[in-house]
Amino acid sequence: MSSSLTLPHIEGESLAEFAKRAMLDSRKEVEAAAARGTHIHSLAEILINGEEPGELAKGYEEHYAGLKEWRECCVTKVHESESVLVNEAEGYAGRVDLIADIHGVIEVVDFKTRKFKKDAKGISKASGYETDLLQLSAYAYAFTDEGMACRNILIDPVTGQLQEIRYTAEQVAQAFDAFTCICKVWRWLKKYDPREVQND
Repeated sequence: MSSSLTLPHIEGESLAEFAKRAMLDSRKEVEAAAARGTHIHSLAEILINGEEPGELAKGYEEHYAGLKEWRECCVTKVHESESVLVNEAEGYAGRVDLIADIHGVIEVVDFKTRKFKKDAKGISKASGYETDLLQLSAYAYAFTDEGMACRNILIDPVTGQLQEIRYTAEQVAQAFDAFTCICKVWRWLKKYDPREVQND
């Protein structure tokens, strides 16, 4: 917990009091990070839909510039934006950030705020996670049965730097195989099958 390392001590404060104050400070950091993430996500949505962000860009000028450049450079057609997709065969639904033609090829795109860190060569990068690909595969196969390429757009919440991580249709298909297993486990644990409700 970074708060316990950076929070100044108050003279006469007990260890228990300091621990409580550090915990509260840490919660504030998490809430602030979540608020930044939501704000940046809203900025991306507005830009994707070709609208002007107005005051929403204030204090987020670098984020706005990066997202706008990416949109103008890469997106040739928007198919879905902030749309709820349903896969009736597996019994799940989710709200996708974007399905668009990227350089003429249709892809699922998910925006994520993530801290960038410098690697051994001094290059700032963010990390992708296996769960990112699982999420993208769920969106892809709720949109089509044919499979498709997907990508994450990672956005540094402080600097606005963008990084793309692209997954091939084959990688997405493999991830979806794993995702369907997770769905089966969830249905077994919950003793509930949304597919049966749909068929009633």
